[in-house]
Order: sequence, then structure tokens, then C-alpha cells
Amino acid sequence: MLAAFLLLGAVYSLANPLFEAPDEFWHYGYVRHLALTGQLPVETPTRAIAHGEASQPPLSYAAAALLVRWVEGLDDTRPYFQPNPASRIGDLAAGPGERNAVLRAGPDAGCGPDCLAAHLARLVSLLFGAGTVLGTFALGREVFGPGERWPLLAAATAAAVPQFLYVSSAASNDAAIACCATAALVYLLRLHRGPAEPRTVLALGTWCGLALLAKASGLLLLGLAVPLALVVPLRRTPTQDSGLSTQHSTVPLALVVPLRRTLRGPLGSLAALGLLLVPVALLAGWWLVRNVALFGDPTGIRLMLSIQGPRAVPVGPLELLVGEGLGLWQSYWAVFGWSTVPAPAWTYLVFATLTLSALAGLVRRAIPGLLIRDRTAPRPAAGQLGLLVLWAVLVLAAVVRWSMLTPASFGRLLFPAHGALAVLLVAGWSALPGCSGEPPSRARRLAAWAPTIVLAAIALALPATIIAAYWDSN
Repeated sequence: MLAAFLLLGAVYSLANPLFEAPDEFWHYGYVRHLALTGQLPVETPTRAIAHGEASQPPLSYAAAALLVRWVEGLDDTRPYFQPNPASRIGDLAAGPGERNAVLRAGPDAGCGPDCLAAHLARLVSLLFGAGTVLGTFALGREVFGPGERWPLLAAATAAAVPQFLYVSSAASNDAAIACCATAALVYLLRLHRGPAEPRTVLALGTWCGLALLAKASGLLLLGLAVPLALVVPLRRTPTQDSGLSTQHSTVPLALVVPLRRTLRGPLGSLAALGLLLVPVALLAGWWLVRNVALFGDPTGIRLMLSIQGPRAVPVGPLELLVGEGLGLWQSYWAVFGWSTVPAPAWTYLVFATLTLSALAGLVRRAIPGLLIRDRTAPRPAAGQLGLLVLWAVLVLAAVVRWSMLTPASFGRLLFPAHGALAVLLVAGWSALPGCSGEPPSRARRLAAWAPTIVLAAIALALPATIIAAYWDSN
């Protein structure tokens, strides 16, 4: 499956001209600056190196810079794209010559060193996307159990969303935050089951720290992790021959030795909180301190807002959801370019059917008694599904809040919850009549896989839409 995702992602990358993905030329500018100077860019409202993107955390950019630095001929002072003055960014009705954000991807008509470097940055993003697919499989195992087919179906669903393929095949940090957040959710669910081993809390803190280094929205993970760490008791590390064994544990012996029993109460809460926050501080603390020193803001979001500009007319959350909610939903599934290339209209009817059927299945799970007759339907723990729903709502609320400040109702901003949403989709589909049962028949297996097969077929077909849109523009 990972090979199929990488191959299809490469197709999307080749179909999409360089710098036609949202903010891609600014993301690449960050990577190029870091690769050539070895220093993080410092922006101000009057010196915008990457139009506010330089205030983003450095994980994905540093990973890309490790490859880009080997490209010969890069020049940090030379322009690498020419804006299209006729571009109608954000307008799905844009016509030929108006869809493309740039006139050409490079300082000349050929593919210079910047083109090669940008493709390497796209490759790194695609690898983060593959990590998200793998993390979704692990997340599905936590929810459905290791012996079920549903985790594989959840991973396939995450891989087959066209917009995720598109964004993962572009130079950006959206795939990186999706990868790190999905991995963190795996350990968050393990912590939720409790009592938790110290290494589980340490791993959760590590992925939370990496998520914060990928994008500021990674900070949201602590909103779930900290309360759980405070209430879930710590379990004694498994012993061997009446002694504590750390042979296969990532927990330092000094941290393990005191845990000779399950810790509850204030002592357990403090120990768990320390195990959670120490790796976060070690991995991302320097970034927060740097931002405070430079900008007076630990996340750098205020600087980005001052560069990109606020909304011309303020809106409230309900007004925003009513006015832009449909566009947000559509662009989670498939809207290409700088929101200038929609998918064919019939695909949105399919996406709506998939969404509503999953919601119907989740409602069927939530109402007691509706699943009694179908005792063979998978029964993930309600608390774990509830945590995934809570995470999705938390991410949506953050996107709405950010979109209230600046026009940013883009579905890719929901990708920190992409793995969780894929699992929730499968949890809903698996509760529908005919998708599970004993004995497992070919018809039942086909019914279970049908939504993902349809989604994958659309994902395979849509690169032609991208190529046709930009072919007309050229």
C-alpha cells in the first residue's frame, strides 16, 4: 500500500506544475534559504522572505534542506518564479491563463537547479505523507484490534483521499504535521486505555514535540495529552525475575526504578506530566523561546498574520461556517491549484455520499441498541472513538479560529486530523448493514471495501483534471 501511495503521489507531483500548489513557492523559499545559509529565516512585516511562512516551525523544511543542500547552482538572491499578474487565486471559476499562480517555474524556460531542488522538497513531503498512511494503520489497530481487516482499510482510505495525495506531493509542511499528529494519536489512545507504561508517555511526548516542530497546530495535541496524563495512572514497567528489566525499553533506568507499583494520585500525575513534557521541551522548547525572543510570540502566528494580512471584514464562527463551510469540506477532498482547479462536479456527489454514509454508521454506533442485531460488526471502544472525534473537532475549531483572522478556509488545514478522520470514516462504514458478518463472504468483503475502492478510483482519475487545467492555461 505504501508503494502504491508513493507511486500515485509521484503521478500527482508530475501532473502539478511546480509552485502551483498553495504557498508552495514560499515553502520552497524557506527550504532554499535554510539549505544555502544553514540558518533559519527571520522575517519582519517589512522583510517577508517567504510571505509569513518563514515563521513556521522548521521540521519539514530542515528535512528537505538536507537534500536540497546538495543541489549545485542554487543562488539565494536569484528569483525562482514569476508571478502571474492575471491569476485569480481562490476563484474556482478562473479560466485559462487565470488558474496558474506563476508564469513559469524557474529563472529560465528550462528546469534549472531550483526546479530540481523543489522536486526534492516535494519528495520529502511525500515521504511524510507515507508516514501518515502508516500511522493511520497503527491508529486503526488501536481502535479495531490487530486481527481485523479494518486497520488496513483505514490506511487505504487515508491514502486515497485525492487532496491528501495532492498536498503530500507538494513542498509544504501539511504532510509533516499529519504524520506527527497521527503517530501521537496512536500513543494517546494507548495512554487512554491506562494504566500506562512510562515509555508510552515518553513516546507520546516525543511525537507531540515533533508535531509542534512541524506546525504550530501541533500544540493542540497537548490539549488532550496533558489532561490524560494527569488522570491515567502509571503502570509499573514489566519485571523479569522479580527485578525491573529495561532491555527493550526506551525509558532511562533512573526513571523506571521508582515505579515499583502502579502510581496514582498526585505522585503519579506529576510523574506522568514530567514524562510527557520533558521530550516536548527538549525537542521544541528552543523554538518557542526563540520566537518569544524575536517576535514576542511563542508560535510566531502573530507575525504570519501581520504579513499575510487580516480579513477585510470580520466574521463570526457561525457566519464563517455557513459562508465557507462547503468550500472547506470540498477542499478537504479535492480542490487543486491555489483553489482555482475544482474536481469534476460529480466527484463531490460521491464525496458527499461517502461522508453521509459514514456519519450514518457512526450514529448507528452511538445510539444503543442499533447494533444489537449485528453482533459481528466491529465494536471499537467508544472512548477511543470519542477521543478521535474530540481531536477532529479541536482541529476544526482551530481552523475556524484562524480563518476568522485571515482568509484560510482550506481543507488541508484539517490534515492534522487526517488519520483520525480516516479511522472514523471506516468506523462508520463498518457499522452499515452488509459490511460485516459471519461467515465472511466475498459480498461482505466487497461491501466493506467498496467506499475506499471508489475513492481510490477517483484519486487515480483526477491527475488528468490537473493536467488538463494547466495545459489550457499554458
